[in-house]
This record gives sequence, structure tokens and C-alpha cells, in this order.
Amino acid sequence: MKQANEIQELRAEIKQLRTLLAVTYSGYKLYADEGNLQDHSAQPFIDFRNDTVMEIDKKMMKRAVKKAPKYKSNALRSLIRTARVCLGVA
Repeated sequence: MKQANEIQELRAEIKQLRTLLAVTYSGYKLYADEGNLQDHSAQPFIDFRNDTVMEIDKKMMKRAVKKAPKYKSNALRSLIRTARVCLGVA
């Protein structure tokens, strides 16, 4: 019974973290109606509720590279790669 409660608590925490990420990343561009947490403001579209964490990460990276001027793309990739290594998510 204790394990079932811990799983429920983890699920609730993950849901809250996804919501915080969506609001922080997308801001007013977030579509949050009917239980959705989607950002369709740019390609690739991000579904914070249904995409896996790795999918969200890849989509955010693609968006960041698209926003960066062409001459800075390699520097941006290097910076993001370094941040991932430091955070232990490389």
C-alpha cells in the first residue's frame, strides 16, 4: 500500500513539473485548455503533457538552434551540450 501511495505522489509531482516547465518555457503562448499543455507557436510543436522528456528536449533544442543566427548555431550547440554534461543529462 505504501508503494502505491509513493507512485501516486511521484505521478502528481511529475505532472506538476511538466506544468511548470510548460508555463516557464511557453508563457502566454501555451495552449492549456481541456487539460492540454501545448506550444504550437513554432515548429516543432511541443506537447508537454504527452511528449516524452527526451522528445521535449529535442524539440526545445531544435527551436533554440532555429532562433540562433546561422553563424552562432555551432556555439549554441556547444553551450547546450556543455550544460547537459554539467547537469548529468548528456
